[in-house]
Amino acid sequence: MLAPRIKGSLKKFFKDYGEELPDRAVHEAFTSIVRDNLVDFGRLDEPLQEELISAVIESDQAKETIRDQSSIDRLPRVQIEENAKAVRENFSMQDYGNKLFQIYRELTSITDEKVSFANGRKLLKQFLSPSRLNLLRAS
Repeated sequence: MLAPRIKGSLKKFFKDYGEELPDRAVHEAFTSIVRDNLVDFGRLDEPLQEELISAVIESDQAKETIRDQSSIDRLPRVQIEENAKAVRENFSMQDYGNKLFQIYRELTSITDEKVSFANGRKLLKQFLSPSRLNLLRAS
């Protein structure tokens, strides 16, 4: 179920950029999403996430397994609250906007440096790296 989705996304992704799909691309993407028989839920597309959530809702054993593997119940309440506060302060839309504005300000204030261009092929190669595939963004 996962490997065919990965293959389809990669094929489309590479085709959109006029590139050939590397031989080991599907394997590379799969092993970056599934490690030690555990799936990186955040990198799955929404339909796969929905399927997994539905399966867990219907399985007491799956719920128990997730609880056992999760350390959230073992964290002190104060640490959970501190983590939530840190996320709100550092990853809010306002914070993102402020950081982006600062980057733009720094870029526009540069006056004495020669402008050069990035190597497009190198950038594309990094961008099309199968190990970075995120089905949620690819769909």
